[in-house]
Amino acid sequence: MNMTDLAQDAIDLYKPNPQLASVIDFLFILHAEHEMNCSTAAAPHLGSSGVDVCTALAGAVGALYGPLHGGANEAVLKMLGEIGTIEDIPEFIEGVKNR
Repeated sequence: MNMTDLAQDAIDLYKPNPQLASVIDFLFILHAEHEMNCSTAAAPHLGSSGVDVCTALAGAVGALYGPLHGGANEAVLKMLGEIGTIEDIPEFIEGVKNR
């Protein structure tokens, strides 16, 4: 058996969790659908100045890395960890309101 056969066996055995797959699909849609955001705008702005493609893409990736753009996703994941369970959501919301 070669590596290709082993890889195909692993693919054939993998069965994704349907609920998790649905959530990931939803998250990808949210990420994709926010029009001309900071990182999306950075590439054409840089490109219009005459830089090469690699520089324009590096600028877009740099914009995505910022804490107010792509880095915000990390903050959301941290917040979800702090909330814990569905039952803890009301208490978390009240805590945020009372800050």
